[in-house]
Amino acid sequence: MSTLSYPHALLFDLDGTLLLEKEPAEQSWKKACIPFAHLVDAKALFQALLHADALRKERIKDHPEKQRRERLDPSVARKEQAALALHHLGADVSLTDQLVQEFERHREQRELAPGADETLQKLQQLGIRLALLTNGNATYQRRKLQRFQLESFFSLILIEEETGSAKPEPSAYSGALTRLQLQPSHVWMVGDNLELDIAAPQRLGLSAIWYDREAQGLPLASLVQPNAIIHALPDVLSLLEASR
Repeated sequence: MSTLSYPHALLFDLDGTLLLEKEPAEQSWKKACIPFAHLVDAKALFQALLHADALRKERIKDHPEKQRRERLDPSVARKEQAALALHHLGADVSLTDQLVQEFERHREQRELAPGADETLQKLQQLGIRLALLTNGNATYQRRKLQRFQLESFFSLILIEEETGSAKPEPSAYSGALTRLQLQPSHVWMVGDNLELDIAAPQRLGLSAIWYDREAQGLPLASLVQPNAIIHALPDVLSLLEASR
């Protein structure tokens, strides 16, 4: 942890920071299997889906471009996963689209992080510029922002598909700094991912605030040292006050 200088702007991550999943992906897949129980054993299908997901992750782990394609069009990866699972069980592969639609219906169940609205409103009132920096598909991300009425808080919204830059690429953060016309030392990044939201922006000179919502603490082997750790979004306001 290090001393923070009062910022001119804050960059916020979206998923896992401002917006939280109501359930993990595995639980959504488990629920998605239930309507098809009369056609294929739901428990076996769920296990096959987990196995297919593990195979997919292993296949792309050393291929950034494949990872990028999945972020930009997640439905394709989900359909491949579902088709592989159904095929493995000897089930009707034509069920793929329906299975994925059921999964995505459950995945839409998100909620604002506690205190998100109030924190963003207060930051606006303080005159601090706010920017959003997120990876992924622009349609999906914009839909989330509209649904939770977050767009109006941000003077700058940077989404991977629209900018061509993804965290943790340096251009994702430097692009934000250029648009904000600010030096790294005048900007804080707030997010939940130790590499994407903490280590990567720190390498460019930004201060980085780790949102440790579950208060689990840093992993024992972690080499990443956030400038500050918060357990609730309103804690950002306390950090601001302390940095004056």
